[in-house]
Amino acid sequence: SHYRKQMNFTFESLESGQNGINKINEFMRKLDNIKASSNNHVNIEKIANDYLKKFNKALEDDLNTSIALACVYEFINIVNSKKTLDKPDIKAALNFMNTTDKVLGLIEKEEKIPKKIIDLANKRLAARNNKDFKQSDKLRDEINKLGYEIKDDKSSKQGFIISRL
Repeated sequence: SHYRKQMNFTFESLESGQNGINKINEFMRKLDNIKASSNNHVNIEKIANDYLKKFNKALEDDLNTSIALACVYEFINIVNSKKTLDKPDIKAALNFMNTTDKVLGLIEKEEKIPKKIIDLANKRLAARNNKDFKQSDKLRDEINKLGYEIKDDKSSKQGFIISRL
């Protein structure tokens, strides 16, 4: 809500806020891990520039962070709707997110994933590729017990994305 308005705390609004932060951070992980296409330029830079202008205009309008956040979420939805992105598109999307985060401070700084977790994730991927789903599930559970979550993602370089639980 706007900073001049009285806030009404509810657990639903707290959960909604956390879901928004999760969406931003999941998007950043996707951008960090996406395979760049070599033949499809979407011109995300132009879209990012347009949304950055809207973002700045919202902040200049009496620090209207709710509209500024809406700009970020709309940008994420547009980029997510694209089937493939090339390297300049990925770079433009990352620049937009990092620029807006200088104001919002919502992006989690990625910690280095331990080698043990990456090794387990690679074994799990091999088990999935060999259709050994029982072993794959066992390895997923082991990764979860160590405090990490793995999501299958064909658009990522590794075929999966790992994050902290």
